[in-house]
Amino acid sequence: DNSCMTTFSTWLNAKKGRAAELSLHMGYSPAFVSNVKAGRKKLPTRALKKVIEFSGGVLTYEALIPDGPLRKKAS
Repeated sequence: DNSCMTTFSTWLNAKKGRAAELSLHMGYSPAFVSNVKAGRKKLPTRALKKVIEFSGGVLTYEALIPDGPLRKKAS
C-alpha cells in the first residue's frame, strides 16, 4: 500500500541517518531499508515489531499494514 510506504518514508526522512540506525536495529542492510523505503521491497512482517519499537511508537502496526488482521473493518 502506497500510503503505508509514504508514512514509513516520511518518518525515515524526518531525521538524517535514521534509515541507517534502523537497519542496524533490525539487523538488515542499509540497502534493504532503502529498498523498502523506495517501495522496491516489502518490509517483512517479522520486522514490524522492531520498526515500531525503534520509532518509539510513532509508527504503529495499523500505519504499516494496509489490510491485515490488525486493521478494523468498517461496520
